[in-house]
Amino acid sequence: MGRVGEIELGAVGNAGLFYMLFILISMGFSNGLQIIIGRRNGEGEFKTIGRLVQQGIYFCIPLATFLFCIIYFFSSDILATFVKSSQIHETATSFLKIRSFGIFFAIINLVFVAFFVGIARTKILSVAAIVMTLTNVLLDYCFIFGEFGFPELGADGAALASTIAEIANTIILLGYILLFIDRKQYELFKLVKLNLKRLNRILDLSYPMMIQNFLSFGSWFSFFSIIEHLGERELAISHIIRSIYMLIMMPVFSLTSTTNTLVSNLIGQNESGKVRRLIWKSTLLGLISNLTFGIVIWSLPELILSVFTNDPSLISDSVGSLFVISFSMFLFTIAFLQFTGINGSGNTIHSLIIEIINISIYLVATYIAVEVLVAPLEIVWSTEFVYFSFLALMSFFYMKSDVWKGKKI
Repeated sequence: MGRVGEIELGAVGNAGLFYMLFILISMGFSNGLQIIIGRRNGEGEFKTIGRLVQQGIYFCIPLATFLFCIIYFFSSDILATFVKSSQIHETATSFLKIRSFGIFFAIINLVFVAFFVGIARTKILSVAAIVMTLTNVLLDYCFIFGEFGFPELGADGAALASTIAEIANTIILLGYILLFIDRKQYELFKLVKLNLKRLNRILDLSYPMMIQNFLSFGSWFSFFSIIEHLGERELAISHIIRSIYMLIMMPVFSLTSTTNTLVSNLIGQNESGKVRRLIWKSTLLGLISNLTFGIVIWSLPELILSVFTNDPSLISDSVGSLFVISFSMFLFTIAFLQFTGINGSGNTIHSLIIEIINISIYLVATYIAVEVLVAPLEIVWSTEFVYFSFLALMSFFYMKSDVWKGKKI
């Protein structure tokens, strides 16, 4: 989108954040399901896993329908509350009308992800992610620019490409289960009745993470909405930085997902004493990944930015913010993996409280930087250090206290 225009880049960026806000609600449920599956896998109760997956599907279908209705019918009114530019509002609304159809496949994919991570068979997730990414990139090129005989749809083309990519992901994951997973061992896809007791057990663990994810990503949506008050160019720069930030974060997200399950697995095997060592080993791997990305960014900042836009002035204006996030990502890794240990132990209420405190501090700092100080964009992005510093400290002292041990799920 950086090669289409600043309006389109900012609009699709904000619309994508709005869409992800609802996906992350579902991801909270998926994480809870994943933790319980990991615990049952550690306990050797394999047949229970398939029943958990089935209950997850029963819950996610009506959830997807509900979220689809919100995005399709009410996104325009919701965005109008946050978006200042009428052009950005119009483009974002059109994008979301198309993108909303992908939420059905995205949420079912999250159930499959919970299953694969919970049983520690994650290689297929890498394959599916590669297929989804390649499909998305290819169709983006076709639909955004109208190449190879496809219609030129601009921002709407990006929405259509992403939706089709979600479908491709579903086909890969479902196909793998049907062809390579012993469904009898886990009693997968065996028709069972809705079990409210089992579903409630999942929700008891999941709902704090669903709220937590909504608040966490909602704070980022608010962050970009506040930045839009600085101007359309600042918003466009920020979404370029966000794209690079998310790319850097992907290995860490994978580590947190795995760590989440392994923590639950260790507790299920009565090996709680190994949890903190596991978290620090994962953190070290994440920091090595950060350093690799950092060296590339510090050496070739303009080249990195040129992948996302061909506008020389936009590239030049983005360098400062890029350097800021190249350092904040180290603190992000330490904070996020410590925080993941709390969720993996099943103490999701405590993690929700920690998240609420940190988000409040983060948004106040951002508001002051933009609305009161009218600070340069680089300073606004520096509020990431505030958020991750408090999150790292609170999570570290919580895990060190050992009050998380013995949580039954």
